[in-house]
Amino acid sequence: VIVTASEDKTCAIWDASTGERLASMEGHKGGIWKIACDSKFRVLASGAGDCSVRLWDTATLRAARIETQNDLQLLNQWTIPTSST
Repeated sequence: VIVTASEDKTCAIWDASTGERLASMEGHKGGIWKIACDSKFRVLASGAGDCSVRLWDTATLRAARIETQNDLQLLNQWTIPTSST
């Protein structure tokens, strides 16, 4: 399996041996710049020019979670405590 991201705002899943497009995922409002998947190919993460990150469930091909720029700004306000040793 090969996974691609595109400026046409879609992610695609391809059969590596035949080159056949198996699925396409739409939802971003800007071109997709990055894509990654977990080691068991259950979740895809895509990041796009619309300042969002989407987590896709590969079984349903739906966005399981959407993080927007506002969400990410809130995350930046959190700090992780460190122990002083």
